[in-house]
Amino acid sequence: MTHRHHTLSATVYDTIYGDMLDYDALAGRLVELIDERAPHAATLLEVACGTGLYLERLRPRFTVEGLDLSDEMLSVARERLPHVQLHVGDMRTMDLGGTFDVVACLGSSVAYCVTLDDLRRAYVRFAAHLAPRGVVVVEPWLTPETWIDDNVGLGVHGDGSMRIARMISSSRDDTVGTLHFHHLVGVPGEGVDYFV
Repeated sequence: MTHRHHTLSATVYDTIYGDMLDYDALAGRLVELIDERAPHAATLLEVACGTGLYLERLRPRFTVEGLDLSDEMLSVARERLPHVQLHVGDMRTMDLGGTFDVVACLGSSVAYCVTLDDLRRAYVRFAAHLAPRGVVVVEPWLTPETWIDDNVGLGVHGDGSMRIARMISSSRDDTVGTLHFHHLVGVPGEGVDYFV
């Protein structure tokens, strides 16, 4: 389940998603949802934590840990969160040897579970890491009704120090939807790089 996209895009991830998402508002809403269901919650594991943008915002409320498949993403997260325990691992097989009041899988990351068996395995591992009376929070992937076949989109992100043009195209094979991310990354004095 290693995804080359996230390995190559670790250095541009924050620029792209920082432009697209209001992490402060999203993290605030997540805390509200957790507090409604588990006001006692003190510990949180974010599965597929990427560069730690959510963990950074959740840390004032919870003792946090993160897990991600990409060591490159975690390198960025380690710089951001030097005192937070971060683990390299696969959501389908993770075994951290402990439990958490909250297990969260955000940003539609659960979509990397391509098969129903993958999804079941991930949920079993989420449950295995959940403390009694804890909550699992999973941000879902697109539904079949909202999926658009053969769609192409363009986003431009960044500022004068880095500009990123990202085109996304979609395809589907039966029930498996795939997004193809094409990146042009320009840095003054360094030129332009391209990766998919």
